[in-house]
Amino acid sequence: SETRNFGLKYANGDYITFVDSDDWIDSDMYSYMMNYALTSNCDIIKCGYRKCFSNGDKIDIETPFYDNSIIEDINEILYLYTDKKIHAEIVTMLIKKEFIKNKIYFDKKIKLGEDLIFAIELFCGSNRILFLNKSFYNYFTNLNSVTQKKEYKMRNIEDLLDLYDKIISILKGYININKYLYFSFANLCFDKIYEQIYAIDSIKYRKNAIDYVKNETRFIYLLSVVDFKKLRFVNKIFYLFVKLRLLNLFNVLISVKRKFTIE
Repeated sequence: SETRNFGLKYANGDYITFVDSDDWIDSDMYSYMMNYALTSNCDIIKCGYRKCFSNGDKIDIETPFYDNSIIEDINEILYLYTDKKIHAEIVTMLIKKEFIKNKIYFDKKIKLGEDLIFAIELFCGSNRILFLNKSFYNYFTNLNSVTQKKEYKMRNIEDLLDLYDKIISILKGYININKYLYFSFANLCFDKIYEQIYAIDSIKYRKNAIDYVKNETRFIYLLSVVDFKKLRFVNKIFYLFVKLRLLNLFNVLISVKRKFTIE
């Protein structure tokens, strides 16, 4: 984040964008996006991206629009994100410098989801965003990398709760934000916490995580704002076990499920 903030501080062009060191872009990405930037009067131009795996597989992750679309409603953009129809990858954005300069920076205190926080601040502060239904950015994923392995850390759950708090604090700063988005982001956070707990192989360490969340004030608050009807089925089961104080039984059931899945 410090490197990106340094770039934001000293950038002198009319538009700002980012490329991560392991990734690459199609040769016509910026010429194509600049053409729309100069004619659309949008604060942000956003394209799709391509997941490129170390085994040679590729998956296009495009925007959900059949054609290029301009969206001016902040709530619509955020709903599209919480419904997982658009993604918050900032490397797929071309951002007008005058819109961002000296106003939005990467939060160095956020350990998990700093790109998401940056993107939400961009979305909330923008007047017009153009979504291009083309993939230009190539996001490289090394399947053998340690970061690709699902490893549990207690800190991850704490960071997810910190992330939710930060998102809500941003949303509260905009009077036109639909309050239902608080529930939508709560669902996303709850979903990620479930994934963290489920990923733990050891029943003992999984119990430690369960003991942590059931006594964590912020997680208890999260339960109160989750929209149960919108949860995935597995998350609804997890939610009910939490509310019924049957998490130890839930822990055992996860072990049984994982055992038969492996076999």
